[in-house]
Amino acid sequence: VISFHLQGNGIWGGLGLGTQMAGADMMLASGQGTAGSVSDRQGVGEVTPVLDTSNGGQDNLFFLNATLSNGEQVITFARAASTGDPMDVVLQNSSQSFVWAHGPGSAADPQQHASSDIGVGTVNFFAVNSTSSVVKLSTTPTYLYWIVVVVVISALAV
Repeated sequence: VISFHLQGNGIWGGLGLGTQMAGADMMLASGQGTAGSVSDRQGVGEVTPVLDTSNGGQDNLFFLNATLSNGEQVITFARAASTGDPMDVVLQNSSQSFVWAHGPGSAADPQQHASSDIGVGTVNFFAVNSTSSVVKLSTTPTYLYWIVVVVVISALAV
């Protein structure tokens, strides 16, 4: 399970498995109170990522819930470690590169992010000391961080 925590309403957060936006397996999430959405996409360059379904892939993200408390929007969703979809990267029990961004709009209609609202990193989705690992991606006033609950990701493995 992956949870995105977004400061404020009307913004999206994105996580892409890969070393750059082009070719990354993108997961976008957004919410408004208890309503939320997720979007399974593919990076094609430094433009809005395209839906996996528009390139013969499948939508393999499962929206679980959304909450809003004290101005923090939390969107929780899941995906299998191995989806069988050629558009998706298999989550490995090793260090994997990722890109991230957040910006105005929604997962269904993401608008351009600021150049300061992007980054890269690495994480092993399966190697944590407890049931969850928090990765804070941005310290700007509009921030994004995500939580990976490893037990559920392992259970979803195909």
